[in-house]
Amino acid sequence: ANNNHTPLIISASQDGTIKVFDIRSNRTSQAAIPMRLNLAKEQALSVSLGYGGTLAAVGTNKARISFFDLRYASGHNPSGNLMGSYVDSHTEEVTQVRFQTVQQPGNNVKKTVLATASEDGLLTIHDPSQPSEEAALLSVLNVGIPLRSVGFFGPAYEGAYALTGNETMSVWHWDSAQKVSDVGGYGLRGMLSDVVGNAGWK
Repeated sequence: ANNNHTPLIISASQDGTIKVFDIRSNRTSQAAIPMRLNLAKEQALSVSLGYGGTLAAVGTNKARISFFDLRYASGHNPSGNLMGSYVDSHTEEVTQVRFQTVQQPGNNVKKTVLATASEDGLLTIHDPSQPSEEAALLSVLNVGIPLRSVGFFGPAYEGAYALTGNETMSVWHWDSAQKVSDVGGYGLRGMLSDVVGNAGWK
């Protein structure tokens, strides 16, 4: 949802288009906010909405993270204009992007961070409120294996996890870039199967 509490659904596609739909609208053409990546043959592989639905981050097959403006202005629909891109964080496909509001260590101040995962095996954490990619970079976590999924956990979301394509998981304290644990291969599958089985899920 954005600052106007509008329910949104977002899609990303391999032809480089990203669309945000306002599900309250009766007309599909008026509901969609189209956005397009600007490099030739650039594919949108993952997308996340942050800052109350006013900013879209898109991970691409060209190792870029692009940002689109979804703010409502004077009662008009958002423009979906490309605001900029991070081009130095990854060297291969960006497989997932994820915004998260976290609590800063040692105080009650909250801020929004962006986690990005890539085929290059890096999980990066950025503060997108900063004016440049270099200033925004908070942590680089070298998992060393192509990544499929990332997320946050903990009371202040101080932990980050990374899931890989070969069924391994690593757990990190992202602010200090310290690895907490690795669970690999059959161990992860077996552990999750045990948890599901013990919970009575079928």
